[in-house]
Amino acid sequence: MKPLIHNILLKSVLIGAIASFASCSQRQTDKEIKADITVKAKSNLNFAGVNYTVNKGVVTLTGKCPSEYAREEIEEMIKSIHIAKSFIDSIQIAPVTITADQPLKQAVDSILMNYAAVDARVSNDTVTLMGKASRQDFTALMQQMKKLSPLQIKNEVKVQ
Repeated sequence: MKPLIHNILLKSVLIGAIASFASCSQRQTDKEIKADITVKAKSNLNFAGVNYTVNKGVVTLTGKCPSEYAREEIEEMIKSIHIAKSFIDSIQIAPVTITADQPLKQAVDSILMNYAAVDARVSNDTVTLMGKASRQDFTALMQQMKKLSPLQIKNEVKVQ
């Protein structure tokens, strides 16, 4: 009977380890996708009003684009990221005004490339963080955000 219990325990441990590895691997893939988007967004003004998060390989796009052509260009860029499974486009076609907050937005986006499920709005030198993060990631994220010295940081992140 002992060998049977030993085999069951061994299988349970292996299944847990594989699930944990798959989860870590997916988080790393999500970070890679977000980092790729961030790099491309820095050189593309069509992203000025667009926010993006990644969860399990799915990119979610929100915010504003100045035209349907700009939206299509962003969609094509997302499709070119081969490790991205799909995307959800919730972009609105509306005027986008590039304000004095743009450099802060780009700095915030550069930090957020390491936090796939976190997004931010930047307005009037105020950063509003949204999405999900582990407690450890959230602590590191807040430290990095404070270094940017925005007027205010509003937190809407769900810490898991």
